[in-house]
Amino acid sequence: MRRASVLVPAIAALLGSTGPQTGEPSSITIDLLDNRSVVSRVIAPELLLRLQNVSAGKEHEGWDVQVLHRPISVDSRNLIHQAPHGPDPSDVEAWHVAEKHFPNERLVDVKGYPITIRIQLIEPRVSGKGADARFVSGKLRVSWEPR
Repeated sequence: MRRASVLVPAIAALLGSTGPQTGEPSSITIDLLDNRSVVSRVIAPELLLRLQNVSAGKEHEGWDVQVLHRPISVDSRNLIHQAPHGPDPSDVEAWHVAEKHFPNERLVDVKGYPITIRIQLIEPRVSGKGADARFVSGKLRVSWEPR
């Protein structure tokens, strides 16, 4: 049994996902240059916060911030995505920063839940413009709080 108590947290750490624990902070902070494809955290019994790297073979293009209803399926919808087309406040993309589409700190409500997501870019630096924009430094902090 001791082996399982050591393996489960180790596997969760490798996957970039942890469940809620007593005293756990209600935020995730990552480097904008983080190479993981997904970083996730359970933020409520039925909700998962997921940061998905959208670089798709390009270097440090950005992150999608998603809140999904659990259990996750291929049909899961992002409960904080607002725009039907074009830039969305839940998207953290280098070209959005370069063109100043959104402030570096923004609040987005979770549809159907009394939770607000705070997306903060901390000292983001971008190289290039448009489709060639890339993050060269900075942090992304995503936190959640009751509304």
